[in-house]
Amino acid sequence: MLTPGREDGPLTPGERLVRMPGFWAAYLRPHGTGDPQPLPTRPELFGATAAQVEAVRVALAGAEGPGPFAGRPLSWPQLLHAARHPGAADPVTDRRIRLLLLLPRLAPAAALPDDAAVTVASALAAVGVPPSHRATLAQSLLPGPAACRLTAPAHRAA
Repeated sequence: MLTPGREDGPLTPGERLVRMPGFWAAYLRPHGTGDPQPLPTRPELFGATAAQVEAVRVALAGAEGPGPFAGRPLSWPQLLHAARHPGAADPVTDRRIRLLLLLPRLAPAAALPDDAAVTVASALAAVGVPPSHRATLAQSLLPGPAACRLTAPAHRAA
């Protein structure tokens, strides 16, 4: 399959990667805040080892081109809509996993609702992040001051 803007090579299916131990720590790592030890770099929060994260990082780095975060940034409503409405041929249909896959595309200055961090925390629960770390990790993955607002119920689905 060729993708517009990437006519020089095929698009490689990567849905198997989301099931690999270490995927979420590797995938979300570059998206965390500027903290010297951001939570996404702690593989144990995702039930993984540093070696598993490195193996996935190498697999992700093997792709040519601008990378998975290239393209137009999404607003929060656009991100939620895309997460909740997979295409007919989309192999990843769990809306929580889709939300995490799309999260790096969230615009840095996106206006976020009060429950954005709760929604992300719910998605993190779906990939095995322990309850004691979900809220803090969700906040670190969202841009701006709205990321600190955890005012809605803790188990809201994406």
